[in-house]
Amino acid sequence: MITNTMDSRKKILVFGGTGFIGSEFVKILMANRDAYEIYLLMHTRGKFREYEGIKIITGNLSGFNLSWLKKINPDYIVHMARMQGRGKLGRFLAAKRGANANKRIINYLLKNNLHPRIIYVSGSLVYGSVGEKIVREDQQLSPTSFAEQYILAERPWMECLKNKSLPVSIVRPPWIVGHGSWFKHFFLDQIKYESKVPLIGEGNNWMSVISLQDCAGLIYHCLNAELNNIFFNICMPGIYIKMKDFVAIISESVTIPVQSYSTQQAKKLFGAAAAAAFQTSVRLHTNYEDIYLGYPWQHFDIESIIKSNLRIPVNHSEV
Repeated sequence: MITNTMDSRKKILVFGGTGFIGSEFVKILMANRDAYEIYLLMHTRGKFREYEGIKIITGNLSGFNLSWLKKINPDYIVHMARMQGRGKLGRFLAAKRGANANKRIINYLLKNNLHPRIIYVSGSLVYGSVGEKIVREDQQLSPTSFAEQYILAERPWMECLKNKSLPVSIVRPPWIVGHGSWFKHFFLDQIKYESKVPLIGEGNNWMSVISLQDCAGLIYHCLNAELNNIFFNICMPGIYIKMKDFVAIISESVTIPVQSYSTQQAKKLFGAAAAAAFQTSVRLHTNYEDIYLGYPWQHFDIESIIKSNLRIPVNHSEV
């Protein structure tokens, strides 16, 4: 008797699957299409040919046809979509639109008695700058930098988690190092066009760092973990680095000098939110280390993460 293995696949719907983290996450899903039937919300201007074998829903978070949720009846929703805005006011307005879009989705799920497991991807800037403190999931929130506005979009999901109206878990990664996003704009582009490695202030603030590959990999790993109605800090537990040392590794690796900027200089050059972010001090840890069991790490230390994204070969025997 021949069984149709396709029927046993879990249905997963991804929001934000073409973004920085999302595109890496979708690559992992595509490599595991025997386990998941993949649905991706994509703007009409998306590069559809890159997602062969994935079912595409066209539209954006605010306006896509919600009846798709009922038609698909997904087992999982992974939400990595964030509406972008420029400047403090722009981010606030974008976050308000994001909050309304999320409320719209939540209300539809509840009205139609749909209860997929939901993973919402946030960030560690919601904790603010806490100096030497080790930050776990029970840390009081004090959003700083970009998170001051963007947390507004997260709050509807936080409320769901709190009242357990839907099976929501919110994951909060630290600084994600990949060949894109902040690492490209703040470091790679500055190296390429200005021949400088920027450092804001003294650089004594702590950073928690993870590679893009491991961040996306751990989100995928969480699909099969017991991640139910919790906040979870995605991180490399116990591994931190001071910003000045992070910058020094880059400088030494590319043999380009460090350029120091005062807070005021950084605000003018990079914007107030970026200046605040690069002076935020967080040592991220977790109360749920068991979730990492069985996860195959791709990077084990910060230096190898940095060098791999500078396209510098790493001798892992020396790490």
